[in-house]
Amino acid sequence: MKQRKYTLGKSILFSVIIVCVFFAALEFTARLYYFIKCGEKDALTYGGKYIKNLNELFLNSPYRQFNLREKDEKNLKAEKLFVGRKKLKHTITKSESSRITLEGGIGYRAYINGYNYRNRDITLEKPEGLIRIMIIGGSFVYGFMVDDDSTIPYLLEYELNADGLKYEVINGGKCRADINDLFIDLIEKHKYFKPDYLIVFSNYNNHTMVSTDYGKSVLWHAASFFYNTSVLYSSIYRKISVLKYGKGQGFILTGEKFKFDPQKVDSAVSIYNRRLEQLKIVCDENGIKPIFGLQPICIMSKSDMFKNTMSESIINSMRSKDAMEYWEFKYYMQGRFNLAMADCGVKLNIPVFDGATVFLDDPWKYFMDEIHLNREGAVIFSNKLCDYLQALFAGYPAVESKKGLVL
Repeated sequence: MKQRKYTLGKSILFSVIIVCVFFAALEFTARLYYFIKCGEKDALTYGGKYIKNLNELFLNSPYRQFNLREKDEKNLKAEKLFVGRKKLKHTITKSESSRITLEGGIGYRAYINGYNYRNRDITLEKPEGLIRIMIIGGSFVYGFMVDDDSTIPYLLEYELNADGLKYEVINGGKCRADINDLFIDLIEKHKYFKPDYLIVFSNYNNHTMVSTDYGKSVLWHAASFFYNTSVLYSSIYRKISVLKYGKGQGFILTGEKFKFDPQKVDSAVSIYNRRLEQLKIVCDENGIKPIFGLQPICIMSKSDMFKNTMSESIINSMRSKDAMEYWEFKYYMQGRFNLAMADCGVKLNIPVFDGATVFLDDPWKYFMDEIHLNREGAVIFSNKLCDYLQALFAGYPAVESKKGLVL
């Protein structure tokens, strides 16, 4: 009997080793393929940084990237509200065109200029005769997963200058940036470029200002680990997620609950409103005209309920909940911040571009995941934004509404 158990154990162990060796061979082949065929230098060491910084990656603090220490706000300009911040050094470093490596070895071409903007080379001083527009936001604005000529700022500049060179559009997008990052960057850097207009998108990353108990299963953690450490798994995962009706993370995350305190959501929205107000003060101090932009999102759910993040009735009906599924939570948070920005636009008399409702029909055609547009989506979105700006610049009468100053 003992001999049988021993033999069975050896068989199982041997089978496990064979399976592991098989997948290890596939993983090595995938890394070698992306390294040799696609020229991805990081493919061979993919996942190393993730494992090294594993503890840091699971931090979920409202101010995870910096510590904001606010002074007494009375009689102080907005840019003096925070202490201990470094000033922009007016030096230009060597600009290089680099291929950014993504999860699974999928890459895109990104030119990062001397001021660390994803933009062609620019001067600190605004070119004479041109209207300078800067767009700030998260990776949605930056153009994550697409080449330079498929980003919203690039396409917008192309559209605006269809009849001649009149505008310069600077890509101020920053991956993983929330409203705190955008405000600090405006104080430290953006304002020195003296843009005529600053377009601010209510970036997706603001949901990280709310502490949550994800309630993630062992399966979720395993999938997340392999996504961040395996070229083979993450490349297959990414390709599935960009299929027209693929469910991306949905097949892993459906059913997982985000547990949170509703009051903390209200507090995060309050901070968000405060930053928008402070942002306007900085813009006024520097002769910059702000424009708010509402950001679309592609909810990976079969329910039509999650298509429009500007639906106040749906958003308000969810405010008393303290636990939601993954996509429900993402929809709710994006809706809260979009509605907050729209309301703030009305309050501060700032024009609001309603980009949140651009892709209500079949958004899977235009997104690569829940937040990032593919080239077709970026073209449509930049065209809509261009039409809005041209009407705004022409002085077309604006009508005050729940969504701000809508042309």
